[in-house]
Amino acid sequence: MRFVLDTSCLIAAQEPADAHHVAVSELFSLGAAGRAELLVSHTSYAYDLENDTVAERRAQRLAWLDEQPLGKVPGAFTWDVSRLGHGDVWLSDEIAEQANALNRLLLDEARFSRRKAIDPHHMVAALMAGADFVTTDYSDILRRRDRISNLSGLSVMSPAEAVCKIRTSNEGPSAPGRSRGG
Repeated sequence: MRFVLDTSCLIAAQEPADAHHVAVSELFSLGAAGRAELLVSHTSYAYDLENDTVAERRAQRLAWLDEQPLGKVPGAFTWDVSRLGHGDVWLSDEIAEQANALNRLLLDEARFSRRKAIDPHHMVAALMAGADFVTTDYSDILRRRDRISNLSGLSVMSPAEAVCKIRTSNEGPSAPGRSRGG
């Protein structure tokens, strides 16, 4: 099983007071034990952290990520988020169609912000990586999980749900390109 973690999970792992810290820490332990493959879009995380006004904390969080046993996957190059030379890549036509559908679902044009533009960025990174799941604690994404699954085949779950999924599964990490879902 392959899980792409969004920024909320990565921050929860670093913040013991975060409500999701225990579940995310367990998720990291299960990943380290080989029960699941944990992935992150390094560029999506870096773009999210640009909103952090404390430069020292931002630098510490980026350094922390580089020390974690997480697979790094590229993000999708998009004109609204990406910058040349930061590691994002062009999409295939098939994934571009799914990305456009996810953008329409997750972005409310009336309240567009660069931070919100990162949400579909994580989802598209998961598609590109052939991931089975996206793990987040953002309620607006969790609320749309059924529609996300219908559009993309990705299953979206909270950190606690991801831990339960891994604990009850007999599967280990999947090979890239395996069919998503579950």
